[in-house]
Amino acid sequence: MFELILRWYHGLNDDRMVQVKAAIAVVGAILLLWYWLADDVPRLRRWRRLRDGLLIAIGLVSCVSWWNIGRFHFNPFIHYYEFYHYYLGAKYAPELGYTRLYECTVAAEEEYAHLGPRLERAPIRDLTTNVLGSSAEALAHPEKCKEHFTPERWQAFMRDSDYFRRASSWDFWTSGLKDNGYNGTPVWRILGGLLANRVDEMNDASLYHLAYLDPLLLFAMMAMIWWAFGWRTLCVTLLFFGTNYAGRYWWTGGAYLRMDWLFAMIASICFLKKGKPFASGFFIAYSTLLRIFPGFVAAALVLKIVIASVRAKKLAITPAQKRWIAGCAVAFVTLVPIATVYGGGVECWSGFVHNSAKHLQTPLTNNMGWRTVVAYSRSTRAQVDRDYRQQDPFERWKQHQLDNYKSRKLVFVVGLVGFLALLGMAVEKHDDWIALVLGTGLIIFAAQLTCYYFIGWLAFGLLWPYLKWSGWALALVSYLSCQIPLAFLGWDDERYVAISIVYILFALAVTVALARVSGETLAPSPRTIETGKRNKRRKGRGRAATR
Repeated sequence: MFELILRWYHGLNDDRMVQVKAAIAVVGAILLLWYWLADDVPRLRRWRRLRDGLLIAIGLVSCVSWWNIGRFHFNPFIHYYEFYHYYLGAKYAPELGYTRLYECTVAAEEEYAHLGPRLERAPIRDLTTNVLGSSAEALAHPEKCKEHFTPERWQAFMRDSDYFRRASSWDFWTSGLKDNGYNGTPVWRILGGLLANRVDEMNDASLYHLAYLDPLLLFAMMAMIWWAFGWRTLCVTLLFFGTNYAGRYWWTGGAYLRMDWLFAMIASICFLKKGKPFASGFFIAYSTLLRIFPGFVAAALVLKIVIASVRAKKLAITPAQKRWIAGCAVAFVTLVPIATVYGGGVECWSGFVHNSAKHLQTPLTNNMGWRTVVAYSRSTRAQVDRDYRQQDPFERWKQHQLDNYKSRKLVFVVGLVGFLALLGMAVEKHDDWIALVLGTGLIIFAAQLTCYYFIGWLAFGLLWPYLKWSGWALALVSYLSCQIPLAFLGWDDERYVAISIVYILFALAVTVALARVSGETLAPSPRTIETGKRNKRRKGRGRAATR
């Protein structure tokens, strides 16, 4: 039996792991359905300890499943070309900017490892236009890169770049040269660049030390949820965290500082739940400065303030909201100047803005969001629209995506405005921390993001004690996100359109539910938030009665 289990474990790949996650999500959904029904069906209230024990087991198994049960990338822990982008992009940002990473890499490899003939056959993406092209220009004119470096920095860059080439297979490494470059914000580079520049020369030990930062941030996030919401709610969020398809380890696990925004966003909600609005404001602003889109989470609370002010016909803001805004302001007035100075001036921000605008005009097959759904057309899907005779087989598909969205932009705007109206109806009735959770739903309506950022959907798990059906519904979302790619043989673009629809329906259902009930009636179930302290108080009352 042990040998069979060991053989199965070593035979795991991404597809089989997705099947495992789908099974865990189904079991978790059934368990959370039991929790929900136990509130209204006396017979189901029995076996509370069994129910709690199963919830702990599901939470732990789900958490381990995000790391693919220790198989990581189905052997290496490190995601080398993700690491290559963010380590080199941060360390050499003054020389590379946002556009020279790939051309400088091939120039460095030619000089350092004499790989010119092989590199000539490897296409690279022109990061000024995001168009896939030849490496010939970079190989023919290495001085266009070297002029941005001092001799010492060029030598260091060649060594660091060659480390990642040697650490990966040739096919995997060259596929990284066709990606979309380094996209860190100037604020992200404060920590990312500081740590990267402390490494004189990249080696295995340095790589792993930096790679452990993301797991530490994830465990810190889990500790924050436990502190603010309790261990049961933590287990519910872990169920989604570990089993959802879009945000699995495959994309950004084993990379460099890719989870800092998630920690800061969830920490903001936790701080607000615990009555610490200043810290909440600081962390949501920090998360926004790291990845921009968490600003939509903050926008939900701003919307609540605006609605209250319109109804009162004057600025209506509570003392807690004032402290929250103060926290946001402190984050901006401290971090933005530090990032500007560290980044070499305001040019670092203009470069980031230009780079972001370029990416907004570059559809990807793993994009998710309302805009992705609006732009989809079966006649122009990637499976039929690709053309391998072209340097970039997906160039025609990308253009059709832009054309489809342009012709249907009114549909996108109507959907976004409609959700904003619904969101406004919900946030004005409930606590500020709930407004931040609901702001997570605004992300999928207002932004078009690569799929792995929707790991932030775990924030909806924080509503579980208050909106009792949302737990099993979130687990069902996770199951469907796994089942769609398992059952659907199309390309990624169609898979993520289908997954986007599931996420959108869930966001709508939760927002509608909260828009229909008042804050006074949204009481947590005692069977889902009962703590050890409450148990001790009950035991104490029991002893007093016997005396």
